[in-house]
Amino acid sequence: MTTKTCMLWLAAGLFLATATPALAQTPPPAEPPPPTTQPPPPAPRASQSTASFPTKNIFVDINGGYQAASHNLVVTSTPTIYDEQARIVSTQKVGGGALFDFSAGYRVWHDLAISVGYAYSNSSADAQVVASVPNPVFFDQPVTRTVTATGLKHKEDIINIDLVWSQPINSKMDAALSIGPSIIHTAQELATSVNVTPQTQDVTVAFTESQSKTGFGFNIGGDFTYLIQPRVGVGLMARYVYGKVNLPAVDGLTLGGFQIGGGVRLRF
Repeated sequence: MTTKTCMLWLAAGLFLATATPALAQTPPPAEPPPPTTQPPPPAPRASQSTASFPTKNIFVDINGGYQAASHNLVVTSTPTIYDEQARIVSTQKVGGGALFDFSAGYRVWHDLAISVGYAYSNSSADAQVVASVPNPVFFDQPVTRTVTATGLKHKEDIINIDLVWSQPINSKMDAALSIGPSIIHTAQELATSVNVTPQTQDVTVAFTESQSKTGFGFNIGGDFTYLIQPRVGVGLMARYVYGKVNLPAVDGLTLGGFQIGGGVRLRF
């Protein structure tokens, strides 16, 4: 073998030795792109009540105002005077008077609440008393006398148990409607008799007495509230209360009336 041939074989061997590793190495496969991540779905928002902001479960309303009423009372009695029957008729009017009103309630479902309230009203009026007084000597010769009984008091204590539905107007104002039964206790002063000067037909003064009774009725009303702060506000109320009782001297005494007032509103 000649020197030239040896050199050719040596060159070929070197070429194969260097080319084989390069051919054996294959490029690594391309890495897949990272999976795209989707943002988690937003958490469901808690349902919000339609009550005015902020939603409070407990409310307290305190009002002062006026109860408008107009009831006429007629009391008739027939006492025996000088061994003869006399007749005494007292007429008076029960009018309106000052009102104090307090109620507290709890929201039981959405905008529906239950409340218990107390209202107090009082007034006074005069009664005209007409007395037919027998003659102390002669039979069937009565004389009519008229006197006035002043300042006869009328009082009412009212308990209202209501369903209250409220509706927001905006974030600070809301309106409410209420309806429910009422328990009404009344005390009424009445002129039931007169004082006759002995052996005369002169009437000096009317005798009065207080009669009381508890009855049942109903009430329906509305309320408007404006919140000055989240827990404190002011408001206006209007309500109609109706009831009726039978007193010993008066049958079918009408109670209640139209109530209007305003005051403080508290929310907790």
